[in-house]
Amino acid sequence: MNALACPGGMVLEKAGPMVEPLSRASLEQAVSDSLPYWLRMAQRLSGDSEIAEEAVQDALVRVAKSWKSFRGQSAIETWVGRIVIHSVRDRLAARRPSLQNGDEAGSIESTARGPMEELLAVEQQQRVRAAIATLPDRQREVLTLTIWEAKSATEVAELLEINTQNVYATLHAARQRLKEILREV
Repeated sequence: MNALACPGGMVLEKAGPMVEPLSRASLEQAVSDSLPYWLRMAQRLSGDSEIAEEAVQDALVRVAKSWKSFRGQSAIETWVGRIVIHSVRDRLAARRPSLQNGDEAGSIESTARGPMEELLAVEQQQRVRAAIATLPDRQREVLTLTIWEAKSATEVAELLEINTQNVYATLHAARQRLKEILREV
């Protein structure tokens, strides 16, 4: 039982956890510490460095406008991470037609050694990136966060505000869809 002892021996039960208000200094520190992570996450979610940078900038503007409303129900990093994810979604939705017209969705450095292996690796990376770009937003987000960001199902669920069973089901559906898409190519 959460209880609060008062002067005179009276005991009051607490309604829930008490949260310290978020200070501007702690917000600035969290942003400074986590900015590279959010940029990397946005890059991987969007597949485009320009979209990622714009989305993170949008997210930081949203955070600056609403930081006083932070309720402390999650870590600051998780709260801002959710805002970054929503900003990436907004940016992708605005640019989706151009991505579907064959624009490159970013590049991954290859570890192939010879020119032929290099060419094949780049070609395969492009096919995989294009296939990932066609996934529904939620499948792409779950796949990216679990595989590239190495987040646990619990962490992904918290970031995307879904339950862990939904994370597993969505990840399975994303993998199945990727197999189908890549078989067709």
